[in-house]
Amino acid sequence: MADHDITALVLRETRAEWTRLEERKGRFEKTGQQSVDLALPEGTEDWSEPEALAVLKPALTISPQDRLCISVSTDQVLLRVVDFPTVDPEELQGMAELQVDKVAPFPTDQMYMSIEVLSQTEEATRLVIAAVPHSRADRLGARLQGVGLHPVHVDVDVMGWWRLIKDGHFLRETGVEMLLIADGPSMEFVYLQEGIPLMFRALDSDLDPGQAGDADELVEELDFTLTTLEGQWGRLASGPIQIWHRGEFPQPLQDALEAKSFTVERHRLDELPPLSEGIGRRAGGGETTLNLAPDAWRLQRQAKALQKIGIKVAAVILSVWAVAMAMLLLVAGNQRSALAKTQDNFDRLREEVETVRALEGQVMALQAYGNRQDSALECLREVSELLPPGVDLTSFSYRKLGELSLRGEAQNSDPIYTFFERMEQSELFVEVRPEGVTSQIRNNQPRSLFRITGVLPGGNKDEEGGS
Repeated sequence: MADHDITALVLRETRAEWTRLEERKGRFEKTGQQSVDLALPEGTEDWSEPEALAVLKPALTISPQDRLCISVSTDQVLLRVVDFPTVDPEELQGMAELQVDKVAPFPTDQMYMSIEVLSQTEEATRLVIAAVPHSRADRLGARLQGVGLHPVHVDVDVMGWWRLIKDGHFLRETGVEMLLIADGPSMEFVYLQEGIPLMFRALDSDLDPGQAGDADELVEELDFTLTTLEGQWGRLASGPIQIWHRGEFPQPLQDALEAKSFTVERHRLDELPPLSEGIGRRAGGGETTLNLAPDAWRLQRQAKALQKIGIKVAAVILSVWAVAMAMLLLVAGNQRSALAKTQDNFDRLREEVETVRALEGQVMALQAYGNRQDSALECLREVSELLPPGVDLTSFSYRKLGELSLRGEAQNSDPIYTFFERMEQSELFVEVRPEGVTSQIRNNQPRSLFRITGVLPGGNKDEEGGS
């Protein structure tokens, strides 16, 4: 059972489903699917209670050796699609953190964040930013860790449905179309232009699309959502709405949409594979997809794997030592041949020990990387406090244990030099390197542009007389 095989799990309060995919010749192939209904034991109120975990553990027949990928419901996650004028991965991450800081209802240090590139040109990138509060993700992670499972990948429901609908060739490559997916705790909405999403959103989970009054409210919320979308992207065209549903079709919702001149296309979710398969397919795409799992979860899994390898290596070493000693005693007359064989065995063991040491190094590196002392968020807070009025940042590029590079502009150079002085007095940076101030005329108005680099602890501080 390979460590690279994937099990994708969608776990809800009353139901769990999972899909297993095995890696074969560089591709992931589905090898099994299962679902089970869940019910809390009498006298319990939450799946984190020991009595509830005792019921959950035998129900989830999932191999702990597989890479476990889970999904959170869309209404629990902040999702935002944005365009950035860069293709540099470090700049994209920094600009995404600035966006989340502006719109998130929680402090960013209390949220897990991830980005996924949706499309890219030579000079610009469209990506989706996802952020989930620590408490929501940690609650789900604790439930699974309580039954011996350690997830390493966290995705979002609507992203899995989008993947399944796209793989099923239900989407147009040109024009505008919209998706309304009626499944789970909320109705999910996706707006696509030329096949590329401009919005992922969960609509009001308390409204029933099968009830006339609730359907009217959902359409009003959809109208407001489209107005908000135009506020971000400018005037947008309309297009057909695909309604994906399970069970009886919500006719009141179709009537309310058609009353607003929308064209409705009906689809059943039964036409698609289970949601867990969509999550698994996305996880098989590697590092390019959203992953809201905190580093601590991956660290725990690696530590357990390291412990198992260490036990196996110790057993092999002991066995080989015992065999070597027996050979030396029994074949005393052929010592040279016996020693040569023993040396070969120990050479193989040395490679395994070096593998263990390499894994230990990776674990230590992850622990060091998890230190928030000089994180991107701390740098962002420090720069925000030092920034004088009238100075605008246009680029924020952060490199762990390295440098923080800033670019910005102001109406004149005075506040820029004030900012340089404040940066040089900051205790966060071991060295500050202003890289000059230039002037440009924009819209017949002078603008002063600047660049500055702050060296973080562990970075490469210029030696005196160096370049």
